[in-house]
Amino acid sequence: MNIKTLISKLSIKEKIAQLALSGSHEERVLPLIKDGVVGNVLNNYGVEQVNRLQKASLDSLNIPLLVGDDVIHGYRSIYPLPVGMACTFNLDLISDLVKMATEEASIEGINWIYSPMLDIARDPRWGRIMETNGEDPYYSSLIAERHVKAIQTPLKDGRVTAACCKHFIGYGACEAGLDYNTTDYSEYTLKTVYVPPFRRGINAGAMSVMNAFTTYNSQAITGSKYILKDLLREELGFKGVLVSDWACPEQLKVHRMVKDDFEAAIRCLNLGLDIDMHDDVYVNYLEKAIKENPSLEEKLDESVERVLQMKKDMGLFDHPYVLENAYEMLSKENKALCKQGAKESVLLFKNDNDVLPLKENEKVLFVGPLVEEKENHIGSWGCKGQKEYVTSLKEALGNKTNVTLINTSYDLSDLDYSLLSDEIKKSDKVVLCLGEPREMSGENNNRQNLDVPFNQESLVDFVKTFNKPVITWISAGRSLVLTHVDKVTDALVFTFHLGIEAGSAMVDVLYGNYNPSAKTVVTFPYSLGQVPIYYNHYQTGRPELSRYVDGPKEPLYPFGYGLHYGKLNITNVNVDYTDKLNIKCTLENESIYDINETLQVYLNIPYYKTLVPVKQFIGYHKVDVEKNTNKNIEFSIDLDSFLPCDLDKNQTLYIEVGTSSMDITSHEIKTRG
Repeated sequence: MNIKTLISKLSIKEKIAQLALSGSHEERVLPLIKDGVVGNVLNNYGVEQVNRLQKASLDSLNIPLLVGDDVIHGYRSIYPLPVGMACTFNLDLISDLVKMATEEASIEGINWIYSPMLDIARDPRWGRIMETNGEDPYYSSLIAERHVKAIQTPLKDGRVTAACCKHFIGYGACEAGLDYNTTDYSEYTLKTVYVPPFRRGINAGAMSVMNAFTTYNSQAITGSKYILKDLLREELGFKGVLVSDWACPEQLKVHRMVKDDFEAAIRCLNLGLDIDMHDDVYVNYLEKAIKENPSLEEKLDESVERVLQMKKDMGLFDHPYVLENAYEMLSKENKALCKQGAKESVLLFKNDNDVLPLKENEKVLFVGPLVEEKENHIGSWGCKGQKEYVTSLKEALGNKTNVTLINTSYDLSDLDYSLLSDEIKKSDKVVLCLGEPREMSGENNNRQNLDVPFNQESLVDFVKTFNKPVITWISAGRSLVLTHVDKVTDALVFTFHLGIEAGSAMVDVLYGNYNPSAKTVVTFPYSLGQVPIYYNHYQTGRPELSRYVDGPKEPLYPFGYGLHYGKLNITNVNVDYTDKLNIKCTLENESIYDINETLQVYLNIPYYKTLVPVKQFIGYHKVDVEKNTNKNIEFSIDLDSFLPCDLDKNQTLYIEVGTSSMDITSHEIKTRG
């Protein structure tokens, strides 16, 4: 099929339809498709429904529809939030789960997925931190590449689901952690922090990109020539489809950058914004704009060509209808994959006196809102996940003996403290199952406080008065301030909403059938006043004087932190820099547990002509070490790809190796002469 020939046969109205994306449901959007007004949809799914819409589009224009959806961490088989999956440092597992979700979505007609989300998150007040890959641009870039390729892996009939890298760009920098708020940062930060994941995703072949709601350098991004043309199209070389986020064109009026929607339509078209999501600015005003200025049709044709080319590359002209029964929804294999993702994302932050794992012969009391909880494990952006698909902690504990369960509401208003006291006295250990409900995170669900909500921390204090070992499990959609809980509890386990296998994964971890291995990809602040806080900050002047008068500067848990059962020592570290950075060391497992460790490497550049981070994550190596054994490991990193090209010859650098961004040893090397 020749795309240009097809475009030449379309009327202005029919061309504009290819740039229209309607979020309306079938009863409203079907007539628009039949009338040739809308060429793409979202919020519509299911074999019969999507096939009806596709048939209407083919009958009207002989062009298939893009059918989009936010498949963020599963379709029906829901796995942990993206920020939780990032904590696994397991790119193969992330890729497998994304493929699974894409396949499930495809059998209900979804052919365009608005993912991966590549925003860098440094402020946990922001609700959409749950959807990110954390605070590090390099690690997020690695996930971006694998995520895009996983979505766009050809399906059984050869068609391809299109990925959409979002939100271009800097959305995670919302001031005060308030969604949609102003974002204001330097060009240097833009290029070094926010661009790298998008560059990697685009280079991986992402078919589409979504622009951000927010602002850069006195411009709303939707109306910014620098961001949408100079940076995205020219510098990054993106040739695919650029789609607005929900109703972004009409928001140019709210930003006071245009006087009306007519002007917004012209501005967005000229900037190469190909698809207008849901606000009908293009549908209502582009035809009139082109009549008044016929030269705009050339811009229209450019956008239409990109949209039709993507549909062709996806195989939609050959396979427009739903590929029925090609994959199984909520299959045994899919659930097992979700469980593996959940187990590997569990963060162990504290384990004094080896109070974990639990033993089968111990009398254990489980108490809190997560004992019987199902729905909240789905998390925000749960797509088509339902609580009926979720295995609760109570269900996963099954017929275990020596277990007592007390379920509560999140605000503890239904808790019988007399009964609780009696059960604590009978128990050897108490596991508190606390958390943040799913509706408190996600888009526009921002928080002013970062405590465990509804005064659940009071339950930790109450139980601790009985002098029994206390294990606290907290599940949330963001990093929280856990300083008080950390002081009081004997063991602390944290999870980002785990998905449908939450209960079964937690039982495996708590009882030692799986040894925790996750490392946090977001810094956990000591107090709210430290926010925003992140490991790769710039060095300030007077660092020895900079302080808070009422608390420490250091976070509670730094980037890369996460414990496991048992003790593992890193010895004999040797760092050599020739063609590549070569790292050798010995891992000594002195415990009775097999341990999976993520050895992390950071670069510290002591001086340069511009500001550089105090340290920069440049790589990692995951390794399994069997119980009571030592293991010699060796791996390499392409250090040159992280160094400024004009760095002085024979300059001293420091390579930091360890198990978190703070638990490290430093090794001096020289740049090549």
